Amino acid sequence: EKTLDNVVILLQKYNPDFVPDFLLMDDFLNNLYIKEIKMNKLFGWGTFLALVLTIMGLYALTSLNMVQKTKQIAIHKISGANPGDILSKYLKEVLIWIIVSSLPAILLAYIIMKKWLMNYPDKISIHPGYFLVPVLVIGVIAVASVFIRTLKTAKQNPAESLIYE
Repeated sequence: EKTLDNVVILLQKYNPDFVPDFLLMDDFLNNLYIKEIKMNKLFGWGTFLALVLTIMGLYALTSLNMVQKTKQIAIHKISGANPGDILSKYLKEVLIWIIVSSLPAILLAYIIMKKWLMNYPDKISIHPGYFLVPVLVIGVIAVASVFIRTLKTAKQNPAESLIYE
């Protein structure tokens, strides 16, 4: 700041019509990437909102599925199935859906990221962890949700589910 003031005084000494109009490199770079910084914040909040909605939707879907299959689970229990067998059946079903839905999502995300990163002069490689970690997080959330709801239904007395049949 002091050096810049001295330069301005020196330049005005030799050219009285000189009007100082300097742009510091830090300000230039901040202005250059301000749009990306705002977009990064927006994506962060969007990701958080998407995860919350995903968890709520997954739990609601699991609850609805278990309510619809309460009688089926009761019949399995009467037939001699233990809660572990019932859990494994429904967890396998959910994991298959997660894998099937993740494949096109990963492909689409890879294509979009590749095109987006081509706009930058510095090239970076896209690591598979960028895609696998979110799928694993969603898988853990899904398994936990299904596990909790299915276990609750599987431990229920089968007579209560079949009383009206």
